[in-house]
Amino acid sequence: MLMQRPPITWRTPRPTQERGIVLMLAIVVLVIMSLAAVGLMRSMLSSNKVAGNLAFQQSAIQSADLGIETAVAWLEQNNIATNLHNNITIAAGRPVGYLALRQDPAVGQSWEIFWNTVLVPSNTVNTLATDAAGNTVSYVIQRLCNGQGAPTSGIGCEAAPATDPGEGGSKRANSGTPTGIPNQRYYRITARVAGPRNTIGFVQAVVAL
Repeated sequence: MLMQRPPITWRTPRPTQERGIVLMLAIVVLVIMSLAAVGLMRSMLSSNKVAGNLAFQQSAIQSADLGIETAVAWLEQNNIATNLHNNITIAAGRPVGYLALRQDPAVGQSWEIFWNTVLVPSNTVNTLATDAAGNTVSYVIQRLCNGQGAPTSGIGCEAAPATDPGEGGSKRANSGTPTGIPNQRYYRITARVAGPRNTIGFVQAVVAL
């Protein structure tokens, strides 16, 4: 008599609910870590951009200082007799950048627009050679007067503070009271720097000679 065995049935184990929760938690953690990595990368890129911009700004300021020093040296060399009483726009075939009268941008007008629409077309801007940092410096010197001519002719020039000797002339020059030089005149130097990454900057200085 033959005995028949009952058929063998294979049961596939079903994933438990706990295993599904672990998978979801792993996915959430992975997403959070990915977002944190992206944020860190963006922060590093922003920091590098800020550091680069600061470096460009410092380089531009240094180049502008060189332009100011060049303009001051030119003033000292040409401050003879009546040389600075009138505009000197071109010498030896190139712009000099000296105006014997003051010119300012219109109300609400930026120096960049004033520079490109007034000063550059009138050939009153002296441009130096591009330096090793890639900065190109241009400058213009303006005597702080309302017109050309001798400063003593009533054209309205900025003058040094008058000496105030005090009551009875008892105060001395070293007592803190403003004392001026009668023949001293003021000149404003405006330097424009054009550098890498479309960097544009202006630096001004006022000197007295």
